[in-house]
Amino acid sequence: CSGGIDNGLAQLSMGNPSLVTAVQEGTMNNLLELTLFNEEGCPLMIDFYPGVRVSGDPGCMEEEGCVYAVDPASFDPGSCLPVSSIGGVLFSSGTLAGGRSDDVYYFDAIVVGMHVVVPIHRPRVEAAVTMSGGEPAAVEGIIGGVVTKEDFIGAFEAIPPEDFPDPPGKEGVIGMWETFYADGPFEMDVDVDGDTVKESSTIGLHVSALPVDVSGLAP
Repeated sequence: CSGGIDNGLAQLSMGNPSLVTAVQEGTMNNLLELTLFNEEGCPLMIDFYPGVRVSGDPGCMEEEGCVYAVDPASFDPGSCLPVSSIGGVLFSSGTLAGGRSDDVYYFDAIVVGMHVVVPIHRPRVEAAVTMSGGEPAAVEGIIGGVVTKEDFIGAFEAIPPEDFPDPPGKEGVIGMWETFYADGPFEMDVDVDGDTVKESSTIGLHVSALPVDVSGLAP
């Protein structure tokens, strides 16, 4: 990677089986939509929605009877547009690539056993698309972007104290993150606000998606 930008929050993915478990058990469902998908080289959007399983086994995808609905909180109440999206993406020769600096992807994560939503700024995607019958049948690749220290720690500060594991409790968990930023392993490797001080960390997320049936908005 150029300029020393090399996934400063990579440590989050190590030793974090709770994220994998949540996906497998169906307690966390993330849906994505390739809005305005085309093969003519015109820009498209990747919109992201928290999903609610309507029917089927936990963690199901392509099985018969597996149906999801979209959480209404996925949309801005004023504009009715998705709050989490990556625009300016192009599809060419089986690959999705692109992103816009003013978009935000809200990453639904399970960290130290708790559900948090972390804003990822300047999101960009690079992914391979498997086509079948002229439609996308699978997507696999990487979403990259930048997480500010303020946003990351703020995601935990917004959680009520009673929801934290005890020990270490809310104060202990936030103190741990502060230590990670101060002494490692978290690295602040990019300046987002232009003041020449690196206050943010790059992050890369592996994405793997298959088609599912979506019934509409969840009640």
